[in-house]
Amino acid sequence: NAAIGMTRARYGAIGVWAPDDTLSSFVHGGIDPETTRRIGHLPVGKGVLGVLRSGSEPLRLRDLTEHRENFGFPAHHPAMRAFLGMPIAIRGAVYGALYVADDRGDFAFSSADEVTARALASAASVAIDNARLFEQARTSAQWTDASRAITAALLGDTKERPLQLIAQRAMELTDAEQGIVLVPVEPDDPDGTVDTLVVSAA
Repeated sequence: NAAIGMTRARYGAIGVWAPDDTLSSFVHGGIDPETTRRIGHLPVGKGVLGVLRSGSEPLRLRDLTEHRENFGFPAHHPAMRAFLGMPIAIRGAVYGALYVADDRGDFAFSSADEVTARALASAASVAIDNARLFEQARTSAQWTDASRAITAALLGDTKERPLQLIAQRAMELTDAEQGIVLVPVEPDDPDGTVDTLVVSAA
């Protein structure tokens, strides 16, 4: 919304890239809910949106319909002409992009708009990086707590069954629907000779 307001654009969005070079997240503004529903699925990062994936330079177009990568717009998508895309880089790597666009024929983004978009993309990169670091710290703390609880169970300091606790904690920490611990039928068999496992906890 800040990008839309400060550049006077009608549409704006932030996209975050996944490891497979598709957009894992896409938050947009300026398109009403009914049009959004009719458009259907969110962009995956093809066409003009994907141009920003591999570079650190902005893309400013007066008419994106004339760009060679102008494809992938679904039915019911609003017409787009003026376009400004700014990569969002974190620690030297392109993590996402900030986009603003407009459908008015006489509208064009200026160099000042590009400076504004760069500043907003920089602010977004700091916010995203902080969120990632916080999530990593929170996840690390959860794994540490789980490790302590499992160690206590293995030492007999709690009434919890160690293998059941391992299955439960592993499931919680990975957002899995199930956790299963398999053990050899003959636990004393040498490594590499085990050919049958049984469910010990789930």
